[in-house]
Amino acid sequence: MKTAALADGFGLEIRHEGNAGLLASAKDELLPLLYEHKVLVIRDAAFTLPEFVAFGRNLGRLRTFVDVSHNHPDYPEVFVVANAPINDKIIGMDRVGLYWHTDQSFLKEPQPISMLLAHEVPERGGETSFVNMNSVYRALPDGLKAVLSERVGLHDGFPKYILTAQDAGLTVDELKARDRKLCPPVMHPAIIRHRISRQPIVYLNPGFTQAVVGLEAAESDRVLAEVFKEVENPRHRYTHRWSPRDLVLWDNRATLHKAATPSQGARRIMYRLGIEDGGFFE
Repeated sequence: MKTAALADGFGLEIRHEGNAGLLASAKDELLPLLYEHKVLVIRDAAFTLPEFVAFGRNLGRLRTFVDVSHNHPDYPEVFVVANAPINDKIIGMDRVGLYWHTDQSFLKEPQPISMLLAHEVPERGGETSFVNMNSVYRALPDGLKAVLSERVGLHDGFPKYILTAQDAGLTVDELKARDRKLCPPVMHPAIIRHRISRQPIVYLNPGFTQAVVGLEAAESDRVLAEVFKEVENPRHRYTHRWSPRDLVLWDNRATLHKAATPSQGARRIMYRLGIEDGGFFE
């Protein structure tokens, strides 16, 4: 296995000699590289879906997405991102994650690792961008770090919920009550220390963080705006332009990510797995 630094400043490209080697080296070699570099890109990962699931299991315990209606009918661990039929059936979800977020921060125990396998991708659009949140932490003023180090963020997934056909006829109050039962808002430290790398990380994101608990509303909004302004700084960012058979893994403790909309009329089919590697926090 050979590696090369990604051009945009963080992350690592893995150069391999076939899927058998990837399967064999998953946990012992890839996980330490992921914790160090935060994003791994593997080109030409010609996995079938059973091989993709097996690869995920070699990394850790698979986590099923909280809303199972978007998962693959034959491989329920696989969350499907698609705007086109698969075997003549409409499955999965399109327009996913078009905002900065880290996966499932709205859960008491967020998802530590995610990986996405590209099956069909558009020639233009549909990129995925990642932000190094340790780099964001280091860029913040000391005074803001001090404020955040003593606070927790309030995370809520409901404002980003995407309506489905099954929601027809429900009121907003009914939808909210159903969502609150499944995923009530949770609080997490605003600054965490990565369980493996020990790096300090800002654990706030524009998608799901609603407030900094303990601050007046106006002050909370000001603090979040300052943090999220730094998130937008390109120096913290890697943007991945997809090709078929690309496999990208990212560490949700250490990064945010955001998808771009594919070009109009272009097909996109991608498969995602969530991996548990032990407790998310220390």
